[in-house]
Amino acid sequence: MMDDPLLDERLHAEALVDLGKLNALSKGTDILWKPLLRLASQNGGKLKVLDIATGGGDTPLELSARAASEGIAMKIDGCDFSQRAVDFAREEASKAKCDSDFFRLNVIDEALPTDYDVMMCSLFTHHIDEDDVVLLLSKMGSASRLAVLVNDLLRSQLNLILVTLGTRLFCKSKVVHFDGPASVHGAYTLHEMKSMAEKARLEQIVVTEHFPCRLLLESRRI
Repeated sequence: MMDDPLLDERLHAEALVDLGKLNALSKGTDILWKPLLRLASQNGGKLKVLDIATGGGDTPLELSARAASEGIAMKIDGCDFSQRAVDFAREEASKAKCDSDFFRLNVIDEALPTDYDVMMCSLFTHHIDEDDVVLLLSKMGSASRLAVLVNDLLRSQLNLILVTLGTRLFCKSKVVHFDGPASVHGAYTLHEMKSMAEKARLEQIVVTEHFPCRLLLESRRI
């Protein structure tokens, strides 16, 4: 339902808030923080990152705050196909006094910027089919200077149960109630994600499982 451009603006904003809450509860950014911290240390203590399909921008904002608290020069921007999501993310960045930039971009049909060390995305690949995932991974690999990170749901029966329960226990949004289980159905297994990364000709591919309900794809050039 979140992909529907005709979705009511109030419902869309409500869903973005609840998704941010779920990301915080599931500690999704912890999965990304470790490889980002390692890459920053290998890159002179600084890093420029683009979060693709950023939604409400909660991932860049949380990671930016964490980097700032630890004195790490990490600039994390975000892009999204939805202008409403971009506007929401900009408002949240302003409230948080964060220097993250957010802009609209169709990452499937348009070229990715090439001035980022890391291209990452969270909870996006389950929205698109295998051919588009391969295309996106290839573009991310070509555009990034150091690495590609993909943090997404892992498809399994157990994760379907956990996500269904979690969305109903912690979220008010009816959109999230529907989209949560639907997202698990659309997600990929570890083997499928690695296979798509190989088709995209990424380098040094590692795909790992993370509790709860997540996988992480890493592709590094260093």
